Amino acid sequence: METSNNINPNEFNEMRAQLETMKRQLDSQKIINGRIIRQAMKQKMSWINKFIWIELTVFYPIIIICFSCLAIVFNLSWIICALIIGLTGLDIYADFKINKISDTDWHSGNLVETAKKLAHMKSMRIKQLIVSIPALIIVFGLFFYDMSSTNGHILQGNVVGGIIGGCLGLAIGIWIIMRMQRTNDEVIKQINEMTEEKDNI
Repeated sequence: METSNNINPNEFNEMRAQLETMKRQLDSQKIINGRIIRQAMKQKMSWINKFIWIELTVFYPIIIICFSCLAIVFNLSWIICALIIGLTGLDIYADFKINKISDTDWHSGNLVETAKKLAHMKSMRIKQLIVSIPALIIVFGLFFYDMSSTNGHILQGNVVGGIIGGCLGLAIGIWIIMRMQRTNDEVIKQINEMTEEKDNI
């Protein structure tokens, strides 16, 4: 009794077509999953950009108005007040430049390069802290000295209150920077996990 080992050409073509369809579906699913993950990473970083815009549109105008009014009301040095306004503006501008990352980096860029940019961003934030904190302490020290020497009778209230407020503001600023650093670490970890999965496929 003879058994035919011949495969029906139609069956073979049908199997090949099914495999190609499955491969296309898997590739499509990978692309969709990759886009979802990229979007999730972008969303995780979005609060930083929102915070910087709040700094620029809310916090900075308040600084300008407050220190201009203080200079007028208490006859303080306009040079020192201008230094505070200028340094605060430079610090916000540095925040904007350091934390800037384009949509291309998330949607079509090389995620390994994006991870490098995020790591560089972390390094630049630390450098910003090292420069800005001593500069702000010095200029605010001059401001409080000017206030106390020009208006000795308000020393206890305004100067002490201002120092406490300044220390609180400094602590909040450092906490925000540390939160930014943690956000970068989380996104870098996600990118590393994605690239490791691709290497293992």
